[in-house]
Amino acid sequence: MIAERMRTKRFGRAVSYFHRIDSTNTFALKVAGERDALHGRLIVAGGQSGGRGRHGRRWWNEPEKDILCSLILCPPEPRAMWHLLTLSCGASICEALRDSYGLPAGMRWPNDVLIDGRKLCGVLTESGEDRLVIGFGVNCNGDPEKLPEDARAATSLRAELGRSVQRWSLLSRILECFERRYALFCTHDTEGLRKQHLSLLGTLGRRVRVWTSGKHPIEGMAIDLEESGRLVVLCDHGPQVSLSSGEVTELKLEEKTKS
Repeated sequence: MIAERMRTKRFGRAVSYFHRIDSTNTFALKVAGERDALHGRLIVAGGQSGGRGRHGRRWWNEPEKDILCSLILCPPEPRAMWHLLTLSCGASICEALRDSYGLPAGMRWPNDVLIDGRKLCGVLTESGEDRLVIGFGVNCNGDPEKLPEDARAATSLRAELGRSVQRWSLLSRILECFERRYALFCTHDTEGLRKQHLSLLGTLGRRVRVWTSGKHPIEGMAIDLEESGRLVVLCDHGPQVSLSSGEVTELKLEEKTKS
């Protein structure tokens, strides 16, 4: 049923559906197959018992309400550029939401989709020896008030629109948008991707606090996005830095860490 709705050339034409699974990313990383057969394969779940976001956080959802899926890709080298596809997936979700529902969806670097500051979707990218797995969860028809307290700052399409949405039609649109961006990636058109990412990246021009692997966060103004997908931050106390990963919190202009 899901594959029949796809209007893509490759993405989502082969689908594995589970009413419930521990994690679509975990399954996608382990499933066997030749590269040609794996590329574009979509793993979809009605519910997850061990769904996760970045840094091992739990991804909460109501069964059969949301889009929970992982897409298996076998991208060309170099692997160092594969992380660009996280941004491309987020941008594709934003484009689909804007086109389908007129919602002001934007990205928070590097992997969140927000609507008016409230999280609607997260993207989790993980790599294996022969593949890249891009997992994403879109809050569609659930009620944020029914989520655990620490997740109630999120939103859903039903909460934003006042009605339910057709999950698989939206999924098809997301994969159409992503397939076009993936084609740019495969031709190494990183500047073309950068321009598309910039138009949807709400992080730029904001004061941010970024937690990386260090003991102390980096604070400053997010000023640019490099072709590689790295975020450029002009630090409050020091030079500008270029970040390949991190957890971003957007700050009010006057907000600073207490000493």
